[in-house]
Amino acid sequence: MKPWIIIAAIGFAALAGMQGYRMGASANEARHIAALAEAQAEARTEARAATAEETKRLIAAAASAAEARALEDQAYAAPVENVVCLPVSRVLRLNKR
Repeated sequence: MKPWIIIAAIGFAALAGMQGYRMGASANEARHIAALAEAQAEARTEARAATAEETKRLIAAAASAAEARALEDQAYAAPVENVVCLPVSRVLRLNKR
C-alpha cells in the first residue's frame, strides 16, 4: 500500500472526527439552551401562580380584618347595660368570629 493513501485516510478520519465533535458540541449546547429556556418559562409560570395565590391571600386577610373591625365597632357602639355580665348582643357578636 502506498503511504499517501494511509496519510489521506488518517487525515480524513481526523477531519471527520473534528466535524463530529463540532456537531455534537453544538447539538449539546442547543439542548442545554432549550432546557434553560423551558426552566425559565416554568419558573415564570410558578411565579405568576404564587403571585396570584398571594394576592388572593391578601384579599382574604383584608376582608377578615375589615369584618373584625366591623364587629369590634359594633361591640363598642353598644351601650353597657349591666356591668356584671355581657349582654346577649355582645355574646352573639363574639360567636360570629
